[in-house]
Amino acid sequence: MRALRGVIVVVIAIGLPAAVLVAVLQASLEVYNRDDATALQASLEVYKRGDDAMALENLRALAEQHGDADVQFRLGIMYAKGTGVPRDYAEAAKWYRLAAEQGDAEAQSRLGIMYNFDIGVTQDYAEAAKWYQLAAEQGHTRAQLRLGIMYVRGAGVPQDDAAAAK
Repeated sequence: MRALRGVIVVVIAIGLPAAVLVAVLQASLEVYNRDDATALQASLEVYKRGDDAMALENLRALAEQHGDADVQFRLGIMYAKGTGVPRDYAEAAKWYRLAAEQGDAEAQSRLGIMYNFDIGVTQDYAEAAKWYQLAAEQGHTRAQLRLGIMYVRGAGVPQDDAAAAK
């Protein structure tokens, strides 16, 4: 599922046609158990009919009921980009946090960005550094870079050139 998430992120980010997103969602059905697949299939059918609001609600229910980090991460992207929903950075932060708390490195990095730059949450450099650190420990290169910058500046962490150079 994580591999498919990357494809979905690209589809959403570059604004490819809905048919591409539908194809990716159909492919993701194969990795869900039967009940989850039924719920995801229902969301897909609603999305195909053009009912973005209902599709969103179905995906939200799937993310909330099953705690699926990949679906939570996708919802964060949808809200951050305004894809099929009004752009809502606070709601994006909520979904990124749920995925980040399950160890999703990309969600951790994006949540760090939100705290670092006052996007949808109150700016908090220490909180940004925390999320960057968690993502960086998993090898997330952009989080490593951003954490290094925070060490150079002493933002949210003690100023430490040696730590920044890691």
